[in-house]
Amino acid sequence: MYDASIHVWQFSLDDETRIRCKNSQVAIASKKELVQCLWDTNVIWVVSYVENTEVDNLIWETLSRSDQDVFYPWMDVYHTIKHIQKVRDSDTSFKRLSLDIEDRYWCSSTGASMIAWAVLTWCSEVHTLYEDILDTNFVDAIQKTYGIVITKPPLLKKELLYTGVDFDTKDWRQFDLENLYNVAMSQYRSKGIDLLDNLFALRRNLQSSYSE
Repeated sequence: MYDASIHVWQFSLDDETRIRCKNSQVAIASKKELVQCLWDTNVIWVVSYVENTEVDNLIWETLSRSDQDVFYPWMDVYHTIKHIQKVRDSDTSFKRLSLDIEDRYWCSSTGASMIAWAVLTWCSEVHTLYEDILDTNFVDAIQKTYGIVITKPPLLKKELLYTGVDFDTKDWRQFDLENLYNVAMSQYRSKGIDLLDNLFALRRNLQSSYSE
């Protein structure tokens, strides 16, 4: 399972963190790969609609139109190609388990929600950059209770590339995920835009509005 921090910070200006997050997302199997080899080692990831919506809000509220316009072509092809299971927070079993985890481990509602869905969808690993979810005591307790590993994505020796174009078209660059990623990353790098900084700022503003 991954959250908004992983999805967003594959566009980080810090190369080590960018590569960690990008490699985590590249590893997700494409829909075509999954159909061709259902029981192979292809990776299916889970994300909640809340986290997915948070990415949308981030792009709409913190970026100019020109900077949005290089992100959305990439995101559109990404969600079209990749096999990602999206889950809603309206499920009764989820609500009950999320509240139980929050009360038992005194964690944030965000952390409780992540782990509740990880449990209910049989995830073995949760990737995040949020420090409260990466708290050592919380990580140890969740692994001991549910067998779920909470971690930052591992740092591999090289950056993985998005591969595959699932569209029959002469203008293939419109649908090539790695090309679209590089177009967006190049623009954000040239402008000094770090999306995770924007995400943290957006979360702080939301938390402040709730407390008022």
